[in-house]
Amino acid sequence: MTGWDRYSPEACKDFGEDLILYYYGEWQGTERDRVEKHIKDCPRCESFLEELSRLLPLSHDTDEPPEAFWEQYSREMHQKLAALEEKRPWWNSLFERITPWTYGAVATAFGLILSLVLAFSGGKWLQRYSSEDRLPQEIQAVSGELEFFKTMELMEVLELLEGVGQSNHERKSA
Repeated sequence: MTGWDRYSPEACKDFGEDLILYYYGEWQGTERDRVEKHIKDCPRCESFLEELSRLLPLSHDTDEPPEAFWEQYSREMHQKLAALEEKRPWWNSLFERITPWTYGAVATAFGLILSLVLAFSGGKWLQRYSSEDRLPQEIQAVSGELEFFKTMELMEVLELLEGVGQSNHERKSA
């Protein structure tokens, strides 16, 4: 029994928690019989159980506020809700009148109008650019030089291969 003797010096060390469980009717069968037998033989545990019977019901009493408290509480809540209602922005009342299906209908109408405008405008709404027109001038200049550098790199590789080919030819002739 874990530390019960610290809280109740009157009960036996081994039966403190068992007496509480017995009081609440948790023990059944042989355990209940064992605790009842001990209570008959031990006056300390018997007085402890009587003390439990006297004190534990007091801990269950509820403290209900009087009816006047609830009336005052209700009045205050209604005043606070009315004050909140007065502070609401005008657009909240506008959205309250709209039913949920209206949102879908408005979105569908907007999508339909947008698709009709794009379909019958002849492409005026869409500006078509080539990929080079969208690039800044500095990047366009670099892209032209990139071709030059690729060509130069290819030439270096060719020179290297020619050098390797000549050295192999020289070794074979030697």
